[in-house]
Amino acid sequence: MTINEKLHYLPWGGGEMTLADYQQWVAGRKEAGRKIDIETCELGCWAAYDADPYNARPDLPEQMRQIGTNRFVRSPESNGWVHEGDLPEAAIKALYDRIEREFEAYERRRLRGSSARG
Repeated sequence: MTINEKLHYLPWGGGEMTLADYQQWVAGRKEAGRKIDIETCELGCWAAYDADPYNARPDLPEQMRQIGTNRFVRSPESNGWVHEGDLPEAAIKALYDRIEREFEAYERRRLRGSSARG
């Protein structure tokens, strides 16, 4: 696997980097987030620490280790996943608008399918 392929999967596989390199990658997420096209990017959603969604802080205090559902996006240019908190405000709004549109389209297809069977 090339370095570009490894970057595409980050934060998964971050353990293969030194902590300093990984934290540097995390520090670049806001810049990566400014370049992502929300309408064409890949969407992801999984459990992560709300206070440290990239799991880059081994010293995270126990009281801050609350796990929640976190949304991430990535594109070929982003060098890995970008947490929604690292997106510009307009991109966050566009992300949730897209999620809502896609959910509504899914529900319409699902309802049409169930009425055809019914």
